[in-house]
Amino acid sequence: MDDNKPDKYIEEYWYNLKQSMYNFYKHHNYVRNISKWSDILNYNQEIQNYDEIEKRIRDYIFLYALDVIKSKNKYHFNILYSNIKRWNKISSKYNFIDCNSDTHKIIFVLIDIYNKVINDNNILLFEDIEIYILNRNFEDFIRYSVDNNKPSILNELSNIIDVKCIINDIYGIECGNMSFNKIIKKINII
Repeated sequence: MDDNKPDKYIEEYWYNLKQSMYNFYKHHNYVRNISKWSDILNYNQEIQNYDEIEKRIRDYIFLYALDVIKSKNKYHFNILYSNIKRWNKISSKYNFIDCNSDTHKIIFVLIDIYNKVINDNNILLFEDIEIYILNRNFEDFIRYSVDNNKPSILNELSNIIDVKCIINDIYGIECGNMSFNKIIKKINII
């Protein structure tokens, strides 16, 4: 690895991420062509298209994240979560925090929610994660949060949807400026 390349940290990151992905896919029945992904990244490196490299790596992380979440494998999820935190530190244009893509924001929020419920016995919400992303419908997550007294999930969801409006539609209560903790208590009293 050439220390003078402008993408040396990205290249190092990809190498480590790729190893994590190979380890995951070796033990799970999901098919992703990681070798092809590497070829595409190498081509973009040859033509010095560094923005495209970062954008594609974020997309590959997105696909990998879907598979890891659906597998319900805590070990690989923790590796994924660490890799995403590292990615958000080294990628200024194509991270999951400051991105302009709704889809990437959604997966990042869902990853944070998954991290909060990973030790719950009921993480069935994530089996059809693609449907939630495609339909932008998170009512099941709101109900789960209310039923299990998890206001932090509502807080996470508020980064991508108008949670209070949906709560009003589902439960028929006006939320106003109430905290999510108070909203859940109010719903559970009704």
